Amino acid sequence: MTDPLHGVTLKTLLQELVDRHGWDVLGQLIPIRCFLRDPSLTSSLRFLRKTPWARGKVEALYIRHLNQIERKRARNQRRAERRAFASLPVERSETLALTWPGGAPGPDYEVPPGFTLEVGVDREGFAAVQQAIGFEITDPIWARLDLVPGGMAVAHDEEGASAVACAERRGEDWVEIGWVAVAPAKRGRGLGRAVCAALIARLLEDGHRHIVGSTQDERIHALGIYLGLGFRPVERPEKRERWAAVLAILA
Repeated sequence: MTDPLHGVTLKTLLQELVDRHGWDVLGQLIPIRCFLRDPSLTSSLRFLRKTPWARGKVEALYIRHLNQIERKRARNQRRAERRAFASLPVERSETLALTWPGGAPGPDYEVPPGFTLEVGVDREGFAAVQQAIGFEITDPIWARLDLVPGGMAVAHDEEGASAVACAERRGEDWVEIGWVAVAPAKRGRGLGRAVCAALIARLLEDGHRHIVGSTQDERIHALGIYLGLGFRPVERPEKRERWAAVLAILA
C-alpha cells in the first residue's frame, strides 16, 4: 500500500490543513498551544518537529483529509458516469452493461506468441471468426452494422483470423464493444482479452470517451474479461441482484 505521506513535507501538509480549515478550526480539531495562541506556520512547524505525539495527530488529520478528497472525487466520478450513461439510447433488458471509467488510460495487453493483431476493418476476418462459432454474417447484418472508423480488432495466426472485437455506434455519444468472438480451436490463449483491449486503446486514442460493453448474464467468462480490463458494472436497481450473482461467481 502506498504511504500517503510519502514525499509530503510537514510544511506542505500543514499548509494544506490551514488552507482547508483555518487556524480556528484546526485548533478545535487538534487543541495544542501553537494552534490556539497566535498561530503561525513558522511557530507551529517548530513545535511539531520537536513534539512527535503532536506531529502524529497532525499527520493523521492530513490523511483523513486526503481520504475525504478521494471519496469525494470517486463519488463525483460515479455521478458523472451515471449521468453520461443516461444518454445511452439502448440498454437491453436481457444483458448486463458495463462502462469504461472516464479518464482511465487504455488497458495493457499482450498478443500471444504466433499471433498478430491489427485494428481496422477486416470484413473477411470478422466473417471467418463469426462463422467459426456458428454465426453467418449476411448482407443484411453488414447493412445494420454501424462501425466507428477503424472499429474492428482482429487477431490472426498462420491459419487465418482467430479472434475479433468490434465497436459500434450507439447514438451520438456512445460506442459499444461487441461481436467479440474467438475461434473454438484458438480459445484459452487470451485472445478475447487482447482484441478487446486493443480496440479500447484505439477508441481512446481517437477521442471516444463513452464506451460501453454488454452481454448476457450467463456469459461469465466474457463479463470477467470486461471487468478485468477495467470496465465498471452499471448496477441499475432492476439488475442489482443479477450483478451480485455474477460478481459472486467471479470472486
